[in-house]
Amino acid sequence: YTNYMTRKDFFYKDLPGQWDRIILNESPNDHEINYAIIKNSFIGIQTEYFLGEKSASNKLKLTNTVITNLEGVGILSRNYNIEAENCLISNAKNQLLVFQGGGTHRFIHTTVANYWKYGNRQVESFFASNSFALGNVEIVGDLDIYFGNSVVYGTAKEELDADSNQAGKINIVFDHCVLKTELNEDKDVTWFKDCIFNPLNTSGFGDVLFVSPSNDDFKPKPDSPLKDAGSTLIPNLPSKDILQINRDAKPDVGCYEFN
Repeated sequence: YTNYMTRKDFFYKDLPGQWDRIILNESPNDHEINYAIIKNSFIGIQTEYFLGEKSASNKLKLTNTVITNLEGVGILSRNYNIEAENCLISNAKNQLLVFQGGGTHRFIHTTVANYWKYGNRQVESFFASNSFALGNVEIVGDLDIYFGNSVVYGTAKEELDADSNQAGKINIVFDHCVLKTELNEDKDVTWFKDCIFNPLNTSGFGDVLFVSPSNDDFKPKPDSPLKDAGSTLIPNLPSKDILQINRDAKPDVGCYEFN
């Protein structure tokens, strides 16, 4: 792992907001980040492409990576494309994922978990909009987002939100995911395919999904609803999890396979 931190002292080990962000803009080449720990910043990764209102030609491939402990946002993407697998994105004061403008995003076996410890959190962990303001100009694009075998969960009552501009298109799919949301009760929201919503904590204490969110341990518990809830029909699934543990014939949802 590569650890992006400004200080190595123990006091600064998990202190958010110590540095600003990684920014990826227009480039002749795509970008790859693999086996990285990006933590303690304001924004983890910001991707932007402004050469065309509806074009998003650059791509970030993000694999086996942890983005955590953010004073602002985990990933902020505007007019870009992101392909992610086996990633953990956790604990931000605001959203963990923000997609704006155009772009195609594919997140497979991703754990999005927001258990922010440093005060109240007022917004959802996931936000998508096919428009955003750039100065006095509104940029509108075509936005396509797919999450497969992934989890979006946290301490907020609602962890999903989206907005759209009719001048562009927006398509969101959650396929075999575990989600903290009440949007599944809205007949006009058609994002969900074979998902598990708001699983209850039948044990009466602790977290229903993860071993210990308070200790940043987001591996599935032995009785977690994440276990065996994934699909093998999703194309190009990774055969191993973020820790390089083999996934079995019934893959678990999220970046960790129960071991």
